[in-house]
Amino acid sequence: MKRIFLIIAVFVSVCVSTTAPAKTPEERRLEKETVVLDHNARQSQGERAIIKLLKNEFNVDEAMINDLRDQQLGYGEIAVILSLSQQMPGRTVDINVNRILSLRQSAPAGGWGMISDKLGLKLGAVVSQIAGMRREVNEDIKKAQRKEYETGREEPYERSAESWAKRYY
Repeated sequence: MKRIFLIIAVFVSVCVSTTAPAKTPEERRLEKETVVLDHNARQSQGERAIIKLLKNEFNVDEAMINDLRDQQLGYGEIAVILSLSQQMPGRTVDINVNRILSLRQSAPAGGWGMISDKLGLKLGAVVSQIAGMRREVNEDIKKAQRKEYETGREEPYERSAESWAKRYY
């Protein structure tokens, strides 16, 4: 009888510890915002607008953005990582980004809420920043598409052909 009780107790504790905690409203909103940013990147002029905004908003170079993209991260996830790292001491240095990435990609993968809690950061500030970025990117895309339509030609893109080839070939 004690053995059966012990087995049931172990089973229940394993089930409880392996279920993912419910996502907070902030986490759900953040996930929606990142999906929209990724969708915007696929639009005409979208990738250019998002890269420009990431560089300006977080004061990073394009090499860092490309390195994160090479790790199969979407632009939305990159924005969240950079926004979280901005709240950490030392701002968006490689060490902070790598620390967040290791928490995000560990087994089991951490959600943004768990990561922000573990690092003592405010997820609400990240949600607000990403939502503002989404609005700004939408406006930039509309302006660029309108200009492209009016002139009948595309503006030159600042990313080198070498970085394109590295990613796609």
